[in-house]
This record gives sequence, structure tokens and C-alpha cells, in this order.
Amino acid sequence: MIDPIEDRQFVIALARGLALLESFRAKRPLLTNQELSEATGLPRSSVSRLTHTLIKMGYLEFDSRRTGYRLGTKVLSLGHAMLGGMDLRPLVRPHMKDIAERIRGQAALATEEAYSMMVVDVVISPQGTQAPLEAGAHVGIANTAMGRAYFASCSAAEQKRIRQRLLARRQGSGGQVLEILAKAEADYRELGYCKSISDWQKDVSGVAVPLYLRGFGRRMVLTCGAPQTELSPQQIAGTVGPMMVRTAHSVEKVFERWIVR
Repeated sequence: MIDPIEDRQFVIALARGLALLESFRAKRPLLTNQELSEATGLPRSSVSRLTHTLIKMGYLEFDSRRTGYRLGTKVLSLGHAMLGGMDLRPLVRPHMKDIAERIRGQAALATEEAYSMMVVDVVISPQGTQAPLEAGAHVGIANTAMGRAYFASCSAAEQKRIRQRLLARRQGSGGQVLEILAKAEADYRELGYCKSISDWQKDVSGVAVPLYLRGFGRRMVLTCGAPQTELSPQQIAGTVGPMMVRTAHSVEKVFERWIVR
């Protein structure tokens, strides 16, 4: 459902069209008018007009065989342009490569988007056996290390909004969600990082740290993951967790020098 916004500069029609595009995910790449209507809260008549326009503009395609819409190739060009404009990636990628090789897994850069975590970039170790993340993929906040690190680093007001949204979505029982988020805050205060052990995927561990980047415009999170055989709780506490904290500080210092050039 699109929330009404009292802003004379806010273009409702544009917001509705973008809301349709945001409804697509890798796990639901094909959507019907009815499904788009349910996802956005818009009437089917409005959805029909918007999908017609988006098809004409190249942002949607219609699959007549399966009678549904999929994202058009023009969306990919926007994503490519966005990644090309993210100056942070070249600064972080060498660190991500080092982390992935050390844990024989993968390292990723992520940010919050629509009350979930969106993967922006991924580096995978050649020795890794875990199913790889992909750029553009969305994962949960409460059940991932990256989501927990993002939540723990937010202001009190933003944390409240995230709690309310997650409870409304019923990601687990209400008490369980609140307990997980409270534990994430405690871990971050005490250790400087957050972790997940078999919470996102069975037998997979993750560690994440927020990146404080002055002037960047949004909070980013650096995360890594591997099977528990490579990333045990003991290895997280003794080696990988502290390494991630040091890496975050290094990235922040490099970024600080870069922006004052």
C-alpha cells in the first residue's frame, strides 16, 4: 500500500509507477495485474494503465504465454548506471576480496531498501561452497547479520519504524522479532559487529558491520558469510568478528581521505 504524502511537489502518478516496479523480486519475476494490485494496494484499473505505460517505455514486458509482466531490459540499464555511480565500490572491493578468501566464503556490500536489505555488490571466494548472493537480491533484516548490523546502527526513531514494520509483516512471532533485534543491539554495543548462526540459511554463518561514511547519503553494511565448517561461532568471536570491525574502520578512513581530495 502506498502511503499518502502531503507534499505539493510529490508526483503521485510517478510514485505509483515506481511502486509497481518495486513489486518485482528475483523470487517473483512474473506478476499479473491482480498480483500487482495486491502488492501496491492500487485498483486494477490503475494498474492496467500504469503497466501499459511502462511497457511502452520499455520498463516492463508482457509474457502472453504465462499472462504476466516481467521487468524490461531498460531496468537493467538503470541498475548498471547506479552501480557505476557508486564511487564506494572500488574502495571496498579489495577488502571484500580479502575477507571472502580468508573465510572461504563470500563478502557483500548492502544497504536497507523498503525495510529489507538489498545486496549492492558481492565477491565470492573460488573455494566457497555456499549458494552465492547476487547483486540486487533482497534478504530480511531480522534473520541476517547484515540486517541486524544495519538496525543496530540506526537512530532510535529509525529503529522504532523498522520494529513496527517488521512486526506488521509478522517476520516470526512478535516477541521473537523484538528479542532478535534487542540481541543485535547488545552485540553491536559490546562487540562492534552482529552475527547470524543458521538464522538465514541452515548451517550458514554471517558477520556484519555498519560503515559510517560521512556525506555518502545512506548507511552501508559490510557483511560476510560461509558454511559453519568455515565460519564457526568460535572463529567469529576469535578472528572474523574483530577482523570485520578493523576492516570497517579501514574503509571509513580511506573514504574520508577520498572525499577530501
